[in-house]
Amino acid sequence: MASQGQSIADVLAQYPNLSKEDVLAAHEFAADHIRDAFSSRPEAAE
Repeated sequence: MASQGQSIADVLAQYPNLSKEDVLAAHEFAADHIRDAFSSRPEAAE
């Protein structure tokens, strides 16, 4: 959703059962996953 330009407020309006903390946790999880995926690539070590 963030990749589509939606703000946290937009996400919360579409999914009222989520909290701001839920959205931030999802962003943190995604960032960690991407960071791990790229740091494990051989060319990332160069």
